Amino acid sequence: MSFNTSQYLIFFVFVVLGARFLPGRRLQQFFLTAASLYFYAEWNSYLVLLIVASAVFDFFIAQRMYDSGSAGSRRSWLILSLSGNLGLLFFFKYSNFFLTSLFTTQQWIGLHIFATAPHLNVILPVGISFYTFQTLSYTVDVYRRKLEPVRELPRFLLFISFFPQLVAGPIVRASDFLPQLANRAVILPRNVQIGFTLFLVGLVKKAVFADGLAPFVEKVYGQPHLYSSVPVIIATVAYTAQIYCDFSGYTDMAIGSAAALGFWLPKNFAHPYFSANITEFWQRWHISLSTWLRDYLYIPLGGNRKGVARTYVNLMIVMLLGGLWHGAKWTFVVWGAYQGILLALHRLYLNAVTPAEDGSSKFGKLRQTWPYRVTSVGVTLYLVLVGWIFFRAENFGDLQYLLHKFVVFDGFHRAYGIYLREALLTMVLIGGFAVLHFTSFRLGGLANRLANANRFAWCCGVTAGLFAVMILTPSRSPVFIYFQF
Repeated sequence: MSFNTSQYLIFFVFVVLGARFLPGRRLQQFFLTAASLYFYAEWNSYLVLLIVASAVFDFFIAQRMYDSGSAGSRRSWLILSLSGNLGLLFFFKYSNFFLTSLFTTQQWIGLHIFATAPHLNVILPVGISFYTFQTLSYTVDVYRRKLEPVRELPRFLLFISFFPQLVAGPIVRASDFLPQLANRAVILPRNVQIGFTLFLVGLVKKAVFADGLAPFVEKVYGQPHLYSSVPVIIATVAYTAQIYCDFSGYTDMAIGSAAALGFWLPKNFAHPYFSANITEFWQRWHISLSTWLRDYLYIPLGGNRKGVARTYVNLMIVMLLGGLWHGAKWTFVVWGAYQGILLALHRLYLNAVTPAEDGSSKFGKLRQTWPYRVTSVGVTLYLVLVGWIFFRAENFGDLQYLLHKFVVFDGFHRAYGIYLREALLTMVLIGGFAVLHFTSFRLGGLANRLANANRFAWCCGVTAGLFAVMILTPSRSPVFIYFQF
């Protein structure tokens, strides 16, 4: 069941009404848990058992770990939790990737152990990367004694399976969400209005912009060797807008759905394309993942506390694993390496200029001017655009060709005229996205402004959004991009 369907609308109205009128915290949470499992079962009824098993596994392990007297015993329980969760993630998401890579490696070194590439008939559970990281954060926090374990299984199962964020995040931490389950959720008209506004803004992002840009991106990136620089550049800029609108649109709809039910999920995007450097970009893009990697991987590895060389090694490890988290393809690993190199270079730059950044220095004053900020944003955006080529390319052959056409301009020839109409429509959508994105950045968020507007302005904004969705939504709506992760 996807957010951008009438089926979800019917389901959600039923859930809101049920949660509103059911008495008592336990009965309400049992109802929400059942609704969440039903929501996931619409994709695959059997894989619901995987979520339940994972939740039960960590529920009991966390209690045993917290109640253990010795540090060694607690560490053993943590290792069991990590092994179980990461083992499931590896089997379902990376087993075929590992086998294919092993087959390719044996060919390179001249061995013939496998005549053909081995392949397991494994179904990738939707959202497994998200709920695995969610359960891991819970057990690690219990191990660190930052959190007491939950003693009610239905309450913990709702934390793991809560349907708005179950499939594609944001990654919710137990310390943020479990306290909200201590009492019965109160569904207020004001929260419903805020939730509906956020949901509508997300729906416009997805249905109008992401789905509208998808066809041209698919044509060019599906057969890149047919195209010259101009369509490659247009498609890359279009994908930059598409992936943001698709993923942040899902996040808006998830946060909006939760808000209408009386729950608050963490912010996941903060206008990332206006970042002045790559470090700032990762503070604004997929915030729940970047902070998770920082707190549960980068800092435990030593962060920047063990010398300069170790800091750069830790950055590369984190970004390589972050790239692999996105998908079982080597292009994702290379994308992670590219991001790690950019972060390392930015840290080198900061170390070089920090002594000159006092208020009296010329360089310090220059950094406070708008031309410096605009230039920094432009350079960062260009580097991000190049990064999305790594992310979107189907294979290394396509990646090499696309990078060459994006960097080395060679004009309009080859197949461009065939799709001129689609290219013009794509550029119109890109322009519309740029205007709205800039306006939202300047106003501090269009969704928040609209939700807090007076009733007349709110009705006008909602009507315009619904009209845009009805008129501009393509007949075929692709699934959310991050469902594959």
